[in-house]
Amino acid sequence: EEYCARLSVPIDPRHLPQFDLAALQAARFAEIALGALANNQVALALELSNATVMCLRECVEEPVHPSCMYDVARAYLLHGIFRSYRGDMVRYFKYRRVCLTHLSQLDDIPGVEALLAAVSFHDSWAYMIHNASEEALPQIDDAIPPLPSASQTAAAAAGKTDPKYGISTDPSQIASNPVNQMWIQGPPPVFINNEAPAISRSLDALACAIRSCCDQANSRFEGMAMEMNQHNAAQGTNSGGGDGAREDG
Repeated sequence: EEYCARLSVPIDPRHLPQFDLAALQAARFAEIALGALANNQVALALELSNATVMCLRECVEEPVHPSCMYDVARAYLLHGIFRSYRGDMVRYFKYRRVCLTHLSQLDDIPGVEALLAAVSFHDSWAYMIHNASEEALPQIDDAIPPLPSASQTAAAAAGKTDPKYGISTDPSQIASNPVNQMWIQGPPPVFINNEAPAISRSLDALACAIRSCCDQANSRFEGMAMEMNQHNAAQGTNSGGGDGAREDG
């Protein structure tokens, strides 16, 4: 009913095509499944998760209406987050990439910045638990190929390329950026977009702060490890020299 109400020509929900209805149901089931999981209603959460998958399978049988594309992208992301909370990071990255595939087709759609910020924030969690190492990430390219890199020319012509950081704030460009295929990294693309909602910008800025803290911690640990190795090597050399002197005496 909410979807039908925001259409330019409101229609009766009973007259929606089955595939569009499945897309809307998938987004709603995925959202409630996360709530049930957070409330420790695991059995209900798993049932809703299965319902989400069934609806998403129905969506791929025939293209949904463009106005439902955002709901499909949201359903894939929320279901991916659900799977990650169940310890299945492989499926998180797979569902996340499918979400990006749909986001790459969405520009100037209300709510798309919020969805990108949500992707960025959860990516920062994945970034942290994988210790910012791309080598530790699962290999999913064979199952779901990376999105083709979109040309920056169109975004630059539209004035959506940030002059300071040289990256596009256009949602389709963010989704197809090669560096964002496994997790969003680098300058926060939603935060630097002054036209994005304040809440979305704040969430993306927080995600960037988490990534930066992780990078700084790794850098400091590497420095500490190098100092420790040098100290141990020096201790070993001094110890060896002393033993030799005693033997000669």
